[in-house]
Amino acid sequence: MVGPFTDSSQIHALIYLTGDPALQVSLSNGSSLLSPASYSLEAAIETIFPVGAGTFLVIYEGAGQGRLYTLDSSGMPIPGQAFSAASGNRLTGVLGFDDLRMSLLSGPLTGGPATLSEDFTFDGSKWKKTG
Repeated sequence: MVGPFTDSSQIHALIYLTGDPALQVSLSNGSSLLSPASYSLEAAIETIFPVGAGTFLVIYEGAGQGRLYTLDSSGMPIPGQAFSAASGNRLTGVLGFDDLRMSLLSGPLTGGPATLSEDFTFDGSKWKKTG
């Protein structure tokens, strides 16, 4: 996944292998990616989704848990708020509407599309469930 994940406009590439906790972060110099730095997250990664304002959601293997991350100025992942799927569900994604609103998507453990949406608003320090 590629995007500006810091307070600057610099572009970073997030590189991961499903089932591995390693996250590689590579900064772009404008025309190519520089050598990536590798970081170990708290659990194996299932997938990653952009949220907004340099934030991304890492859904961990098994899809029951996820955590928001940002990157510091050196490109190191900084863990933020954690989220869990509703009972009997798995996290399937997130829709970031702007820097202050997002919807966390989940669906049945057996697979398939999202069937539940939980809305959150950022109050300046944490995401609070609003719907």
